[in-house]
Amino acid sequence: MLRPSCVPMLLIAAAVLSSAAAAAPGDIPFEQYTRRNGLASNIVTAAVKDARGFLWVATAGGIRRFDGTNFQQFHYDSSRTALRLGTNYLSCFALDSHRILFFEYSGRIDQYDYRTGRIDEFMRTDELDSVAAVSAFRDSRDRIWIATNRGLLLLGDDFRLRKEYRVSASLPDEPRGNRINLIREDRDGRLWLATFGKGILLFDPVTGRFSLPLKPSLYNIQVHDLAVSSDRRTIWAATGGKGILRIDAATLRTVNITATLPAPLSAMTLTPAVHLLNDSVLWIGTLNGAVEYSIAEQKAVLHSYDPERSTSLSNNTVHFIRDFGDGILWFGTQKGLNKRSVIPPRFRGEYHASRTDRQPLRSAVNHLWQDPIGNRWFATPRGISVRSAADGRIHPYRLRPGKDVTVIHLTMDEDRTVWISTWGEGLMRVRLPQRFVAGAPLRFERIIPQQYMKKTVVDPSGDILSVSWGGGLFLIPHDRKHELVPSVQQLRSEKTPGLASNFIADLVRDRTGQYWLATGNGLQQWNRTTGTFTTMLADSSDSELPINRPTYVTADAQGNVWIGTQGGLVSIDDPLNASPRPRLRREGLFVYQLLMDARGTLWFGAPHSLLYAFDPAADRWRSYDLTGEMNGYEFNFGHSTVLSDGTLSFSGSDGPLQFAPDALQPSREIPPLYRTSVRIDGVPLDGGKDHALIDRWETTYDRNTISLTYAALNYERPAGIVYEYRLEGGGDRWIAAGNRTEVTFSNLAPGTYRFTVRAANDNRTWSAETGPLTIVVSPPWWERPDVRLLGLLMAILLAVLVVRRKFSQFRRDRLRQQEFSRQLIDAQEGERKRIASELHDGIGQNLLIISNTLQLYLGAKRKKKEEIERVTELTKETVREVRSISSNLHPHQLERLGLHRAIRSMAENAGKTGGTHFTVTIQEGAELRRSQDDIHIFRILQEIVNNIIKHADASSAEIAFTATNSHIHITVRDDGKGFAAADAVASDGLGMTSLKERTRLLNGTLDVVSSPGAGTRISITIPNHG
Repeated sequence: MLRPSCVPMLLIAAAVLSSAAAAAPGDIPFEQYTRRNGLASNIVTAAVKDARGFLWVATAGGIRRFDGTNFQQFHYDSSRTALRLGTNYLSCFALDSHRILFFEYSGRIDQYDYRTGRIDEFMRTDELDSVAAVSAFRDSRDRIWIATNRGLLLLGDDFRLRKEYRVSASLPDEPRGNRINLIREDRDGRLWLATFGKGILLFDPVTGRFSLPLKPSLYNIQVHDLAVSSDRRTIWAATGGKGILRIDAATLRTVNITATLPAPLSAMTLTPAVHLLNDSVLWIGTLNGAVEYSIAEQKAVLHSYDPERSTSLSNNTVHFIRDFGDGILWFGTQKGLNKRSVIPPRFRGEYHASRTDRQPLRSAVNHLWQDPIGNRWFATPRGISVRSAADGRIHPYRLRPGKDVTVIHLTMDEDRTVWISTWGEGLMRVRLPQRFVAGAPLRFERIIPQQYMKKTVVDPSGDILSVSWGGGLFLIPHDRKHELVPSVQQLRSEKTPGLASNFIADLVRDRTGQYWLATGNGLQQWNRTTGTFTTMLADSSDSELPINRPTYVTADAQGNVWIGTQGGLVSIDDPLNASPRPRLRREGLFVYQLLMDARGTLWFGAPHSLLYAFDPAADRWRSYDLTGEMNGYEFNFGHSTVLSDGTLSFSGSDGPLQFAPDALQPSREIPPLYRTSVRIDGVPLDGGKDHALIDRWETTYDRNTISLTYAALNYERPAGIVYEYRLEGGGDRWIAAGNRTEVTFSNLAPGTYRFTVRAANDNRTWSAETGPLTIVVSPPWWERPDVRLLGLLMAILLAVLVVRRKFSQFRRDRLRQQEFSRQLIDAQEGERKRIASELHDGIGQNLLIISNTLQLYLGAKRKKKEEIERVTELTKETVREVRSISSNLHPHQLERLGLHRAIRSMAENAGKTGGTHFTVTIQEGAELRRSQDDIHIFRILQEIVNNIIKHADASSAEIAFTATNSHIHITVRDDGKGFAAADAVASDGLGMTSLKERTRLLNGTLDVVSSPGAGTRISITIPNHG
């Protein structure tokens, strides 16, 4: 580790040495992480993995936690205003399963505690005010030691200070600084201490004393880092001036490793870091890159920054190198964090062009073929490149002078003739000498011109069979193939019965001698003996289905035929009784370059950078996403190959894709899975603990957008992990998330939800689910259950009150109706009595008198004129009484004269008999549109007029009719004695009840205004809608 003050000096030295570092950068891939990926600063000073598997990264700008995919930021509790998050860190240390310590350059120790989810200060006491902590170490007895600026601190089991050991107490006469950088332990339990002022110190925990065993050889030099062998017998020291030193812990014998390296590595004596990997490889951090030193071979390779290679080290100044037992090396540099897998990459490419410095060498390849002596032939869009088996050098061959020729496929016959299928230049051949050396001149001959050849095979008889895209099938007999102009037979669909198409993508021979063709019109079986072609369909319902459109064909040793199609994989288990059977059918599964390995596993490419493996015996398949490991890979319509060492090689636009099938055996390991953050409406949750430990959270209806991140802690191939999540309460099914590690649920309705997530490795073995997170979204207050219950009770109470009121109103209305009916019956009986009395006392008596008078008159001898006049007068009076009774029963003048004249007549007659003078004023046009309502108006006014005559003692009264567009207004005023209007309206008398009932029948309103001594005004308003 370098102090900031040391960096300028070391950078100057690095600049001096950089011109001498001539070793070419290696091809070992590094993966780079910088601020662009989420680091707080590009200056990375330390890293540690905690008990859960998270990687904590300390930088010059703060702390980040890494889960393999995302860097997460952490802060102090905002309420701790006296503390500020450190911006520069020396080291970090996993204290226990909950706490991680971070050592600032200022000497303070910060700690993160999963149980609180916060960063705060660790172990600050008054007695340690002047102590600056640097790093921590756990010894073989599980004791925690802290290196400081004046010695060591020993912590107790409770992680509190137990004792301080000062260097000055043991070495009082040593004037140089006592700051200790880091601590390591040897086989005897002694602590080896790296310092900047005294070289290496030894501390004996038994005696509690410090010593300088390597003085004066290693005195007065800076020691930045120490590494210890697994048996703790050998110490490796990274120094600032002498390079890497190997020290025998028992004898203290010291060897300078850097001095034994060849130039320019031997000049790299400023070494900030050293790390021992598996006791076999020593990794050295320098200012010129990372040196990989093989201890057994005593050979070194420098890995340095290359601006044109994204897979190089991101910067040459290496602060630390660490591994945490998972096969990953971590490099902290001046410009980011770097990751390098110790395990060889599963997939790799192979360069096939002449190498020039700082130039990417990969380009498209259509086929990789290996000749009998091990040379590798690359079929490319420009011709052929041959990699020599002797020295690995690349030798390009142009098939036609001055012209690029796209080569699709290569094969060799028994006479060492290589047959070359080209795209547009037809079929070519070249004869290899018995002792062919890559790079030697070759003579290429064109045999079939101007055809788009797809593949060529050599029949056991020696015949050459070649298929083309558009030209059909070509046959060259074995006895004519070496002629200068060989005889070629062409089979085309229009001239060859049974041949389905001239467009043929692939050709293969099975164990029975039958040939299988992948044509543009389906799969065909070709019997060369009989010359017959038979078309076969995997799905007979429709010949145009993708599953019936073959792309590649292969045959296995058991006699099975396998067909790749535009919609999946098909097999024919018995070629003699051929019946295609879909084995892996999926929409969009376009099969490229079908190939079977030595174990009988079928491999093929697919769109979207997917590689598939199908095990016929187990009827199981698995897929590999090449997006992460190869940065994506696009398969083409070329061909695949099994190389002599069992490696499989596929073709694509980025060069060959190569892998060993055994290295892709399904992984059974499931990395630990955690939720890493919870955000509500975009704001990180403050749950009082780490988000991975939160199991329940409540929020409100107006803060109901929940975002969650999660990660399976896989640092080697995080892109190979796929996820599924489920939100119970919001749809209980599992949702495939692919490689996405974040999900957002927007506008969750009030309720209780349970979120779980699970992960699968590249074998699709699913992990256990994460601990569920219960999310409670509370409803608004008006939707809360207690408020709803209260509202329901209030509604029930209100309904009861309304029902009771309605029932009471109904009872009152019923009683009123009964009373009205009784009064009406009484009125009818009274009316009948009145009519009977009038008929008996009036009309009856008059008729009796008339009858008796007529009897007397008939018997008299003399008829007096007076008697006749008397009878006549009685008869007229009787007629008048009959008319009066009839008019009271029904106003016939209403029909004859109309409403207005009937009212005038009724008022005039009432005024004559009652002594009240009535004035009737009627606005022109104030007519009811429904004539059947006239009788009700008449009866209302008749009742009002009768009441005025009987009760008002009025001298005058006025009846006024006015009209608007929709209503008739009737007003009756008198100057009588008046009365209490409220009492009159509430009266149950027959007269007032009749007025109200008739007004109600007309959908009108009745208004009575009166007071004692002030007369009365009655207003009636009636709708006039017709």
